[in-house]
Amino acid sequence: MIKNIFQEIRFPLIIWTLISAFLLGVHALSTGLGYELTFLGVYPRTIHGLFGILTSPFVHGSWEHLFSNLIPLFVFGMIGAVYYRKIFYKSMLFVALLSGFWVWLGARESYHIGASGVVYGMAFFLFLLGMIHFRKDRIALQIAMFVSLFYGGMVWGLLPLVPEISWESHWFGAVSGIILAFFYRKNTPIPPQYDWEIRDDLPDSGIWDYKKQFPPPEGFTYPEEES
Repeated sequence: MIKNIFQEIRFPLIIWTLISAFLLGVHALSTGLGYELTFLGVYPRTIHGLFGILTSPFVHGSWEHLFSNLIPLFVFGMIGAVYYRKIFYKSMLFVALLSGFWVWLGARESYHIGASGVVYGMAFFLFLLGMIHFRKDRIALQIAMFVSLFYGGMVWGLLPLVPEISWESHWFGAVSGIILAFFYRKNTPIPPQYDWEIRDDLPDSGIWDYKKQFPPPEGFTYPEEES
């Protein structure tokens, strides 16, 4: 069992560890050299700002900014990559591109940097898929509850409360995650059925057989069986 679990998480663990290390390395190099990388962000409605759609998630303004994104990025990335492994990576790629483009198209005229748009996309993607499949997929529902319980405070980031924070990135990331969740809602994994969940007393029709569950005493027949 432990071996199977390790095989499931090994590849996502390598991927998200490398991504985290890259983000840390970029910021450490920028800080160590005293070189600002803000110009790699998205600057709305400019030609050079288009390049920031690809580079802005890797640039952060401070260590606090970096870790506020890095921790949920790693946690959501691991959860999504393990459980939704067939759709998660391409979904997050689309989230990054869509949210970045919408920031370029409609955000304030300022450099927008950081991976927060992707983080919000992940959160809303995982939460909404859990809500869509809550009746038949308990794991998806548990993931949604985890996101809402531990990261529910992220909703405050959707409001323009702090001028220095790109709330537009949060909004467009969240909307992108919602769109991708609806788009891939039929491509989610089928949850496994365990032995203790299988009802032997139910026939193929799914109707409970009370006669089998409670057989009558000897010499007694149920009324509908009498001829």
